[in-house]
Amino acid sequence: MKKPFLTYFFALLSITFFFSCATIVAPTGGAKDETPPQPLRFFPPQNSTSFNGNKITITFDEFFKVDNIKKHLLISPPMKEDPTFKTMGKSLVITLADTLKENTTYRIYMGEAIVDLHEGNPIKNFDYTFSTGTEIDSLEIKGKVVDAYTQEPVSNVLVMLYKNGYDSIPMKEIPDYLSRTDDNGFFVFKNLQKGEFMIFALSDINANYLFDLKSEPIAYYDSIITPEYVKPISDSLVDKKLPEMNVGSDMLTLSLFKEMDTMFRYEQYIDANRLASIGFNQPVNDLDIEVIHPKAASVELEEIKPDSVNIWLYQFEKDTLLLQMKSKSKEINDTLLFTYFPTKRDTKRMKNKKLDVKLKHPNYSVFYQQPVLVFQYPLDTLSLPEKIQLIADTDTTYCEYQMKDLRSISLTHPWQEEVKSYKVYIPDSLFKDRYGSYNVGKTLRLVHTPKSEFGTLILQIDKNEQKHKDYSYILQLLEKEK
Repeated sequence: MKKPFLTYFFALLSITFFFSCATIVAPTGGAKDETPPQPLRFFPPQNSTSFNGNKITITFDEFFKVDNIKKHLLISPPMKEDPTFKTMGKSLVITLADTLKENTTYRIYMGEAIVDLHEGNPIKNFDYTFSTGTEIDSLEIKGKVVDAYTQEPVSNVLVMLYKNGYDSIPMKEIPDYLSRTDDNGFFVFKNLQKGEFMIFALSDINANYLFDLKSEPIAYYDSIITPEYVKPISDSLVDKKLPEMNVGSDMLTLSLFKEMDTMFRYEQYIDANRLASIGFNQPVNDLDIEVIHPKAASVELEEIKPDSVNIWLYQFEKDTLLLQMKSKSKEINDTLLFTYFPTKRDTKRMKNKKLDVKLKHPNYSVFYQQPVLVFQYPLDTLSLPEKIQLIADTDTTYCEYQMKDLRSISLTHPWQEEVKSYKVYIPDSLFKDRYGSYNVGKTLRLVHTPKSEFGTLILQIDKNEQKHKDYSYILQLLEKEK
């Protein structure tokens, strides 16, 4: 009697042990959901006419969420107040807060703001269209916005359409219709009325639909345009990989540029190296700087660049510096105030510093351009050496040089293609700067690619042709893939 009992006992114990060792996991398998929510019903229906309500309900086939609607929302024609968006189960309720215009077709573009609840799959280019009149306007305008200089497409740019427009209308009035460029620079205006329009593109920095900042790049089309009817195309005929605005009629091209500020402005700065800088928003050809305070201080201007000038300060350790800036071409007569109070660390560093020297264009061949040595600080012209040592292969020779500006010199020498290597040898303390510091010894290797490896590009423009007479041209060399 005991044997069957023991057999039964050990069998039960084995089963209990087996299941206690098993790892419990959730069931796996199944493809990842990549399908966005699909609209089942619109109320009022999509493309409704004689619309006079203030609520729109869209029901989807699954639960969803509204993701960053402010980023994607675009209403055309624009409304003074944006509608509200509220989810109720599988439905989206849009409540209009603005009074609608009569006999007008509205398009509420939600972009990719409607996504499924779990995977975040968005509906592409989702919109809702209705009309307060008896018909849906069906005309379209399509185009592309590119950078005026690079011709690259510009994304996320506001495109504005005006009826009865005039040249300065983007600065004064909100547009009648709105669109926005996609990642490829394309835009499309749908559901337009018949008529004549002016079109502008704007990088609307302050998001007020107005060109009211000089820093906002703008584009315009120099002719009046009229929208055209585009026959609807069956979905089966449209390549889903292409944006919708690629299909249809010829497109406009708008070139985006930043308008030049007509008011002259400048910024001033002084660093720990006793270098004062003035930056301009317009080219300055003539400039005169005088020291007002302290009287013992003196200044020296580097070559004036189109947008800035560097001013080196001498006999000036720490204090408030007052300069007088004058320019006849810009009708400037202004006072500049600089404050310079270096830390103990800055003072010690300036006292113990060494004068650094390097090649301005280390990769330029000597047969392409004469080598230029650039120094960190202005050179003391009273202690310059007569010549600079040059090593051609293993032979030592000397080369002549000329001062280019306060901090750079140009080397001249009868360079020979048969020489395998050129090196400039600058011994210790050969150069001295205006603050009394000397250079550290250094050897600089020069590039000497022969002339035979360079090419020449020759461009010829016929100035006598009528179409060239009233235009200015900018030529740019771009990389092949550009």
